[in-house]
Amino acid sequence: MTNRFFVDRSVSRWDTDEVLLSGDEAHHFCKVMRGKVGDPLVLFDGTRRYAHGVVEAMLKEGVRIRITDTFADEVESPLRLTVAAALPKGDRQRFLIEKLAELGTARFVPVQMERSVARANDAVIQRLRRYVIEAAKQCGRNVLMEITHEVPMSRLSDFLAAETMHEDCKVPSPLWGEGQGEGEPLQKQHAALTLALSQRERGQLFATLQSSWETMPAETTTTAKFLLHPVALGNVGQTTPQKVLASAPLNIVILAGPEGSFTDQEVDLALRDGFVPLDLGKRILRTETACIAAAAIFLIAGEPRM
Repeated sequence: MTNRFFVDRSVSRWDTDEVLLSGDEAHHFCKVMRGKVGDPLVLFDGTRRYAHGVVEAMLKEGVRIRITDTFADEVESPLRLTVAAALPKGDRQRFLIEKLAELGTARFVPVQMERSVARANDAVIQRLRRYVIEAAKQCGRNVLMEITHEVPMSRLSDFLAAETMHEDCKVPSPLWGEGQGEGEPLQKQHAALTLALSQRERGQLFATLQSSWETMPAETTTTAKFLLHPVALGNVGQTTPQKVLASAPLNIVILAGPEGSFTDQEVDLALRDGFVPLDLGKRILRTETACIAAAAIFLIAGEPRM
């Protein structure tokens, strides 16, 4: 495997032609990898750029690396996926975060629900962020999946709305076709889709919301919301991944409940906030399985092919 190292700018210095690798990554290179002067490395700082370098010196304050080439290779999906979910217990947290990061998820939002079995305090969030770094090193991403602070279910809709306002209704130029410059506004795309995982049927309301989505003009930038549903609902109006992908969205948000599922009140809240169901099949999936399955469907199916 390539020797990839994350340059944390809070503890490391990245100049034009030299990096001083410090902190955990320097420790990993020296003590775990048993690195030495002359070793080639690949460095990335989480901002879409990466560099090739050669170790010049191993110092008390860190590892000095000479940059030989710098790149801005775009391996990110043009689809920005946010996964909002109640954290599972124990090792399944790491499994969930690693796989979402590897697949290309842009952001993970821990959501506190009535039946949550784990809380995302500061220590947990820092641990989850370390998992993201390890996953990025392994899979070749040069952007780190964002881990936000924990958000109560009652405030999730407001949080997502505020984030959408501050986030790009503009996207970096690599995500646009040739001839469109950086920062041009979104056009002919839906601003965002939001989906949630639930096991509760709301037939007529689901059908009404789906009808509203399917008749939405292609030019609109109105946020359309969907409820991701792990159980086949028959003819109650749920949509499918194929229908969602056919609309070529730039932003999708999916919401997953805890191991004990959403409460009735939480489902009602999600529906009032405009979430529409997305059917993932007839089997009931664990929280982490459903999140990963949905991420794989959208990010792999939506990936441009050469």
